[in-house]
Amino acid sequence: MLDSRLGMSPYLGDDKPPEQVPPDLRPFMPETFDHEAFNRFQVPVAESGQFWSDMIIPALDVLASLPAGRVLQVSYEDLVAEPRQVLLRLARFAGLPDTHPGWLDRAAQLAEPRPPRWTVLPRDQIRELTRVCEPAMRRLYGGSW
Repeated sequence: MLDSRLGMSPYLGDDKPPEQVPPDLRPFMPETFDHEAFNRFQVPVAESGQFWSDMIIPALDVLASLPAGRVLQVSYEDLVAEPRQVLLRLARFAGLPDTHPGWLDRAAQLAEPRPPRWTVLPRDQIRELTRVCEPAMRRLYGGSW
């Protein structure tokens, strides 16, 4: 939202925001950030989906350019189904030493499955969300999604 409205992100890089920030954006600027306004702010579902898709596609390109040994794929579904195994695999991949007894048990307890929220949206919002997410979903899952 800030990127598209200001032409830059006040949180990324060293660029200074414009002198005149629209009043509706002031609560979201770093120097005037309002946590309550942020919590009340609602982004349209399709806009969130488009943002997600726009982030996923370039990220997949970067991952594809890396050697296979530098990439570990972890899915949310696997993490909540088998948290101990997935977290242990992740720790080993990252080369983390097992010097803190009990970390795995504590971390595994944090992985709680949650039902998807998009399935309860109105049909028109589901159609629009599906449309904007389709490019990234096809890249992630091929034709099987």
